[in-house]
Parts: sequence; structure tokens; C-alpha cells
Amino acid sequence: MRKDFIAETTKVHEKVPNVKIIVLTERNHSEVKLYIPKKLVNGKKVPSVDPGARWYVYFYLTSLKTGERRKFIYKRGINRYKKISERKAYGRALIQALSELLDEGFNPFREEATFFDEHKRYSLKEALHEAYKNKSNEWKERTRKDAKFRMNNFLEWATDNNIDLYDVKDISKKHINAFLNYVATKNNNTSVNNYRTVLSTLFGKLANDDIIATNFIKDIPKRKQQATKNKPFTGYQVANIKQYLLKHDPYLYTYIKFMTYAFLRNIEVARLKVGDIDLKSGLIHVETKHKAGQQFGSLICCALPWRQWNLISMTRNTPCFRHP
Repeated sequence: MRKDFIAETTKVHEKVPNVKIIVLTERNHSEVKLYIPKKLVNGKKVPSVDPGARWYVYFYLTSLKTGERRKFIYKRGINRYKKISERKAYGRALIQALSELLDEGFNPFREEATFFDEHKRYSLKEALHEAYKNKSNEWKERTRKDAKFRMNNFLEWATDNNIDLYDVKDISKKHINAFLNYVATKNNNTSVNNYRTVLSTLFGKLANDDIIATNFIKDIPKRKQQATKNKPFTGYQVANIKQYLLKHDPYLYTYIKFMTYAFLRNIEVARLKVGDIDLKSGLIHVETKHKAGQQFGSLICCALPWRQWNLISMTRNTPCFRHP
């Protein structure tokens, strides 16, 4: 045990504010230090931020109750930083914070300690559910549903192959490739790549949260996809389609005009609400796949039949294409 002391000051009396008694309390913890992994460069050891080089802050603490001496390790997101200078700066701040907490009586031996349990073991199933829960807030509803569907299919395969309860740290590229090969027996390469993307996102979240060392799935190459060229309609076909829609389904014709004038996807048109239409400025605000609030200008607005829709009688949240 380290034999240094913490100096605590106590006032003798309110009427004698300048007189203090100094009480020395023996520390039961070591100095908090930063562990920096090294690598050899030109024969010299230098700090490393390579994948798998995990930095952390550590100290030794003796339990006053049992006398047990234990090493405690805290990463707290330090390995998310890509530069050596950033990790060192974050490490110094973490050292200062932990040192102050320890001097104030912080005891990680207690069950009620508020710090994250660095030693918790996650099974593959637990880890993926945890990653999905923490990541899903960043996704749109459609992405959440797709990710959950693919994650559950993977976990079903993992259960059938008796690896669902493996420690997630023991899951390797070999396991993921075996699953992707299984998917390829029933689906095309596009579907295989979609599974790879979802699993890579979830394992990337686990790596960022220091639950696993690194996201090895991103190093698995994507499979080649054979692009299929779209065959455009001829001018004659376009004219026939327009004539047919104007006569039999003018509502669908209006829907298609949004796609042709603004180059929108089906789902983007379906999401449009009355509040997205700004007739005064001649703008349409569209929530696209990658950007919210994208604007399309007056040429498009002028080409669309707003007067027929009687927008004034609708609320801002009324979907444009559910009330013809």
C-alpha cells in the first residue's frame, strides 16, 4: 500500500476562522496512471493507436473491508480518439477526475459504485442487443426495422450453431464469414452485403464502447454485385402512360409528377406533409434518405396542382398523398 497521505483541513471554530487543524488520512490507493501501448518504429518504442492497441487509465486499490488489493482499469471512450495527442489529453483529464474521486472517497469495490462495470462479460446475444438498443436512436424507423430483422436472423443462425452464448470477444471473422456464406446460399450478393453492413455497424458500436477490441467485420470485403441497368420508357410509351393516367388515375399521375420533377424516391414522396409545402416562397421541404429539410424550388411548385388540393383546409401534419 502506498504510504502517502491526504491533507484535510478543519476549522476549529467560526470565531477563529484562520486557525485550522490538519488531519492526515492514509491513502489506500496507488497513483492513477495512463497505460500507453507501444510499437517498434525504426528500433524505437513509440505510442500506438493501431487497431487493438487499447489505452486505459489504471490504479490499484486496497479494500478497507477485506484487505484485497485489486487493479482497476477505466477506458471511458479513450480509444475512440484517433490521434496520440488526443488520447494523451483525454487520459490526463481522466487521471485528474479519478484522482479527485478517489481522494473524496470513491470506492469501486462497492456494488453501488456508479462507474460502468469494466469486467462485465457479454455473450454474443447480449452484446448485439445492447449495441442495437444504443444505436437505434440514431436511425430512422425503416433502418431500425431492417437492422433488427437482420440481427435476429443472425442470432437465430448463431443459436442453431451454438455460438449465441459465446463471449462476444471470442467471436471472430471466421464466424461472421460462415454466416455470410450461409446467407449467400439463399440470397444474392446485395442481401449478403446488407447483412455485412448491419453487423459491422453493431460490432463498430461495441468497439467504440470498448466491449470488444476492434470491429473486424469492416475488414471483410464486400461481395461483387452485378448492376442491372434500368431500361427507360420510350417517348411513345411515356405519352401513352400520361394519357392513360389522366383519364383513369389522375391521383397517381400527380404522385408521379413529384418523382419526375424533383427526382424523389417513392418513400420521400409518401412522407410529404402539407407543412412541407411553402407556396409563398415556392419551396418544397423534403426529408431525403441522407439529408433532412432539402429544398426544391419554384419550378416544381408551379408544376404541381396545389389549388386542387385545398391545402388551407388541412393541418400541417396532413400527409399529402393520403387525402386525394
